[in-house]
Amino acid sequence: MNNKKYSPSEIIISVIFVIWFIASIAVMIFFAKTERAGLVPAVLGQYFLVFGIVAGVNEAKNKKFNPIALVFAIVGLAGIVATLILYFGAENMISFLDKNMPYILMSLFLIVGIILVIVAVLKYFGRKKRCSYLVTAKCIELRETANDGHMLACPVYEIYYDGRTIKLCDDVYSNNIDVRVGDEKEILINPDKPTEYFAPEEMAASSIITGGIGIAIVLVMIFALVMTGSK
Repeated sequence: MNNKKYSPSEIIISVIFVIWFIASIAVMIFFAKTERAGLVPAVLGQYFLVFGIVAGVNEAKNKKFNPIALVFAIVGLAGIVATLILYFGAENMISFLDKNMPYILMSLFLIVGIILVIVAVLKYFGRKKRCSYLVTAKCIELRETANDGHMLACPVYEIYYDGRTIKLCDDVYSNNIDVRVGDEKEILINPDKPTEYFAPEEMAASSIITGGIGIAIVLVMIFALVMTGSK
């Protein structure tokens, strides 16, 4: 099996974001110990916002949607807006924010969780509806990447359609791959866009992960809102 290769630019960008994150945490800790503690949400927010935008744009170039990038962007924007209100808002806005900040943040995360669930459902059934042509696909490669000490794999399929050979890969990595190189399986492809395919097990796993995260966030935020409101 071949390991996933990263370009020099990807490695450089990753290193920059790691250094940027460490620096942001250091600045945030510094401000938290001074009279400028109100800048803390903006310091962390600017990193989350830029990270979410960069990740989202990168996915959009590949005609994909990354809900996690949306979460980062929304949380980052909320942190920046909160800081601007604290420093430049009218007295009544500052008072409102001071009293209701916990509810605002929890409601924000609740909305994000709901979005993740909706995205997971729409992605699964939308792909299933668009992909209606049955073909036999052969696994020609299992790309690998490491994540927290665990090896994840992504299958690359090859199909013959409309007089040509086409490679298919969703770039979705998992530690629960049920195919090996050389295996053949039936999948559904989009006849108008044959590089888009639907493999029930793979799509279900991807949707369950995204939807599961969303449901967990929703349940935790509802519990937190109820507990906070009962005090």
